Order: sequence, then C-alpha cells, then structure tokens
Amino acid sequence: MKPQHQKALTFIRNCIVHRGHSPSLKDLADAMGFSSRNAAVLIIDNLIKEGFLQRREDKSLQIISYPMEENIHANTVQIPLVGAASCGLPLWAEQNIEANFPVSTKLAKPPHTYFILRANGDSMNQAGIDDKALVLVRQDGQVINALHIIVT
Repeated sequence: MKPQHQKALTFIRNCIVHRGHSPSLKDLADAMGFSSRNAAVLIIDNLIKEGFLQRREDKSLQIISYPMEENIHANTVQIPLVGAASCGLPLWAEQNIEANFPVSTKLAKPPHTYFILRANGDSMNQAGIDDKALVLVRQDGQVINALHIIVT
C-alpha cells in the first residue's frame, strides 16, 4: 500500500472511531495537505478499488479491511465496531458495522462472539469507561459482558 493511501485510510478510520462518522472530502483533503477535494476523491476511489473501503447508501465510507503491520506477531481476529452504547438513559441500539479492528486472540477468545461499542455518556466513568471509549464486548447467549477498554 502506498504511504499516502495508508495515511488517508488511517485518517478515515480515526474519524470513524473518534467522531462516529467518516470525514468529509474537505476534511480528508485538509488532513492530507491537498489544495483540492478532487485529490481526496482519487485517494478514496483507489482505496475502494483496493478493497479497503466501500461507500454506503448514504454516501458515507465504511472500512472493510485494514492492513496489518507486518511486524505484528500476535494472533488476532477482526472485531467489528458496531456503533455506540448509551451509558446513561437506555436507548435501543441498531447493529451497524462502522469498522473492523484486529484484536488479539488472547482477549477475543474463540468460539465466543465479540463486538466493539463506543460508549456514550458518563454513567460508567467510575468503572473507568469514559465517554467515547471503545469497549470490547463478549456475547454469551443472552448475556453481554464488557471485557476491555480498547481506546479512550
């Protein structure tokens, strides 16, 4: 992968993780140091052709693959980020995969089902889960267990 494509993909991933949505063309062009949005369009088109991104019906971007660093030796599995969970008043969640993250099989042990949620609200602060933290969740039948804070 070209370094410029890697930088763009990392920026897009970080926007999805930290803002909850993909960046605008202007945001991507600014982050890449481009004077034109057309250059950002070309990068996105190349990342789609290479199989790293896809466009959703609402024109936002979804990461479908993220290149692993070659020097990572731990076994990992891809865990989807499926949205946000309210840590205050209860809200219904809709499954909507925003990105996939490689997570060590030491944390995400087969054969369980795992997903990642972005915490919304501050009712979990005493448990060390801050607003916007990414939390690895294991589903066991009808029980869901928050296992590990990935990113804050």
